[in-house]
Amino acid sequence: MTGGPGAVAAAPGVGTETGALVLFCSAEDEGREIGISPDANPESPRASARVSRRHIGPGYAGLGQTSVAGGASAAGGASAASGAKAGGGASAGGGAGVDGYVAVYPHLVAGTYTIWRGAEASAVRAVIRRGRVTSLTLG
Repeated sequence: MTGGPGAVAAAPGVGTETGALVLFCSAEDEGREIGISPDANPESPRASARVSRRHIGPGYAGLGQTSVAGGASAAGGASAASGAKAGGGASAGGGAGVDGYVAVYPHLVAGTYTIWRGAEASAVRAVIRRGRVTSLTLG
């Protein structure tokens, strides 16, 4: 993976009791704050992250480990559900990586989270698992 400011770490904020979310967005989302909230505790404050352009190196650990509430594929990823696409649009194989617009949420308690764009909840849900990076792309 290529380092430097703006690079996505191989496993951001993942531990034995926590997971992380890497949310791939469009260029139009750059600079926007996107919030998430745990479905298990809807009254808790939303976590938010600013969408920024980052370099995602080849072999990024989060790619291919996607979870979206609504169905999982046999490969352990997720089906595209509710306007989200699995995989983040980048390959974990060879090459120099890609640039993308992402929001990163480290150290999340395992569970299902709602994605918020402003005051409106999207139909997208992210499933966070302990010790894993969940990556998904907003449509």
